[in-house]
Amino acid sequence: MTTTTAPTAEAPAGAAPADRPRRARRGRSWAAPVGVGVLLLTLPYSALDIPLVLDGPVNSAGSLQLLALCLVFAGLALSYDLLFGRTGLLSFGHALYIAGGAYGTQLAMTHLDLPLLPAAALTLAAGTAAACLLGAISLRPLALGGIGFAMVTLAFAQAGSIWVERNPGGLTGGEEGLSLTADSVPSLFVGIDNTVNVYWLALGYLALVAALVWTAVASPAGKVWQAVRDNEQRVSVLGRDPFRHKLGAFVLASALALLGGIVHLLVTSGATPETTTAEFTLTLLVMVVLGGAGTRWGPVIGGVLFVWLDHRLTALGVSDAVAGLPEPLAAPLSEPLVVLGVLFVLAVYAAPGGLAALGRGRRRAGGPRGARSARAARAARAEEPVSTREFTVRVRGGELAVTRWSAGHAGGGGAAPLIALHGITANGRYFAPLARALAAGGLAVYAPDLRGRGASRDLPGPWGLAAHVADVLALADAVAPPDGAGALPVLLGHSMGAFAAALAATRHPGRFSRLVLVDGGLGFPAPAGSGIDSLLEAVIGPAMRRLSLTFPDRASYHAFFRDHPALAGHWSEDLERYLDRDLTGTAPRLRSACVLEAVRADGADVLSGAETLAAIHRISDPTTLLWAERGLLDEPRALYDAERIAAARLDRGPVRAEPVGDTNHYSILLAPHAVTAVASAVTAGRER
Repeated sequence: MTTTTAPTAEAPAGAAPADRPRRARRGRSWAAPVGVGVLLLTLPYSALDIPLVLDGPVNSAGSLQLLALCLVFAGLALSYDLLFGRTGLLSFGHALYIAGGAYGTQLAMTHLDLPLLPAAALTLAAGTAAACLLGAISLRPLALGGIGFAMVTLAFAQAGSIWVERNPGGLTGGEEGLSLTADSVPSLFVGIDNTVNVYWLALGYLALVAALVWTAVASPAGKVWQAVRDNEQRVSVLGRDPFRHKLGAFVLASALALLGGIVHLLVTSGATPETTTAEFTLTLLVMVVLGGAGTRWGPVIGGVLFVWLDHRLTALGVSDAVAGLPEPLAAPLSEPLVVLGVLFVLAVYAAPGGLAALGRGRRRAGGPRGARSARAARAARAEEPVSTREFTVRVRGGELAVTRWSAGHAGGGGAAPLIALHGITANGRYFAPLARALAAGGLAVYAPDLRGRGASRDLPGPWGLAAHVADVLALADAVAPPDGAGALPVLLGHSMGAFAAALAATRHPGRFSRLVLVDGGLGFPAPAGSGIDSLLEAVIGPAMRRLSLTFPDRASYHAFFRDHPALAGHWSEDLERYLDRDLTGTAPRLRSACVLEAVRADGADVLSGAETLAAIHRISDPTTLLWAERGLLDEPRALYDAERIAAARLDRGPVRAEPVGDTNHYSILLAPHAVTAVASAVTAGRER
């Protein structure tokens, strides 16, 4: 069968580098914080009176006090989101550290006669040390998972709350709490006339927390936190220690909460027992969920909005306007928590991802970015047609199905053909965008459906990467025999195919001119004692689960993948043809053509095969490893990063590792700029 399509042109000379859009996005990402910061800095100088929003002018003492409290809780919500939204740790004990900051500082000033700064420093040091110990204990109930962590943190918080309420030795003031010791505090933070300074302090706290949290989340450790949240077992499979990273997030969040407790002490002029309760932590949880857990601005929005609503609804409940209403209306309106609860439920229904996520889903699924990608792909078509032909090659047990892309001049002049090996649950059609780009440049591309997949699903076992190596060698002999006049083929592998390519190169040195490994090939030993099925589920997730599903028709199968976060903005006819090739059976019981036993055997080789894991370190052919900056679900934690690449010490051999910006595990072969990067790696050594 032969079809004709137009190729994707390579990027023109002088095209903008891939990191230029990233720098532009980075600049835009700081525009909003700077703008918000400037606005908050100007508020104490504004005499604007905003009815219903504030009780008086913006720069009045009462308004600044409320704004300062809003800013403090915005910072506290950010610290809690570091646990819940960024790392997936549901803590019921965050209030323990907020109360510890307030009570510890006040007790140090009262009983140790320390000024504010030394008392705060001592409290921070002691509280952070306690967080290290209590965090390690709280994170250990692994058998209970997240529930165990939540219950242990709740137990510690309840113990602290009971201790405060019982007022041992008159230390904590019991139900009355502790008033701020004014003599130990700088005078600029005491008195109504100095409310503006308290506002500056609260603003400084929020700015510090935001800078620390946002910087930490963007760091390599932050990406591991988010990977732990999405799939902790996958983090273990990739060689990282989830416990150590979760403890780091816990200690940082607790230290920020301790600091927030100190600032709260100064803003409210005292330490109150309410800050020790589990309800206080639940309030932070509500703030985070209301604004948007795991988002940049969500906790800030949730914290400010919740505190403001609580204040305004309390004033509304005792107002004459409510008192004059009929009893069925006056009763609920006079209870701020009832109104807050209703508003919270409505907000959750209207914005399930939080207020900060409103409108983001439309942009990701089919907004301007997806439209631009589609237009760019269409504009990049060259005029010369590329033919697509399917044929088979004789291998052990039957025929290996192969798709060939070539233009009229492809393969001419002794140009090296490309053999492309796909991932563990894919098929050769996934290479269509890359194949057209290379064929337009004069290369013939051969992409087999590997044994147990696509049109090669009927090839028998035994399975494993060794079987793929034998099949690849048979294909290489068919398209570029070693004693022929043409150049040696280039071997490219994506994901599992990269491991098979590395193994083929080490078993048959000199048989291929060069290797290109795309987001695969560099492995790390799997954790001991883990079953292959659970490991595969952790690593490839939905791709593994779909093997046991059935679908009534092709449209349903397409719909299953349209919701895949890694494919957003990259949907195309090529992708639909690739998915159609993966289907077998008859409606209404269509299923994936992948043979489960083949997937399991290949997965065992990739995750624990000693020869497979060592292959990349034994390669003698020129090799390029291209890696995506995001993972299989478009999550920030990718299969590889600069730290892991450096740890592998690939620079000691012929392997050169390079990132491909703004890509995930799948889009690295779909996005136009990524196709250009991979094509350039393929053609870089074709003169050899």
